[in-house]
Amino acid sequence: ATAVLRDLGLTVSGTRPQYDQRVEVGRVVGTDPTTGTTVSPGSAVTLLISDAVTMPEVLGRTVADARATLEGLGLQVQVRQLAPLNSSVVVSQTPAANANVEKGGTVTIVAIP
Repeated sequence: ATAVLRDLGLTVSGTRPQYDQRVEVGRVVGTDPTTGTTVSPGSAVTLLISDAVTMPEVLGRTVADARATLEGLGLQVQVRQLAPLNSSVVVSQTPAANANVEKGGTVTIVAIP
């Protein structure tokens, strides 16, 4: 993205994080000023970089392990289970593995003893 902007005679003044569920972490999701805005040659542009978290697969893990992994990524964890055991096994997760989620978002896991 930086090379494309430089080829257009623009400079990159920096980056700013922005969540976009369709774009992987670290990829450009937009610019400021936005695409289609008329700017003068040499103008500075800020790149908006996806700060989405890619949801890991936690199926088959214990509740304790899944919680540690998810909280380590900055996510909130909601556990649904019949008995409150950290050794219960995760059988379902929402959002699904590989989904892009917002840091601080809530993940629901369902576990059975």
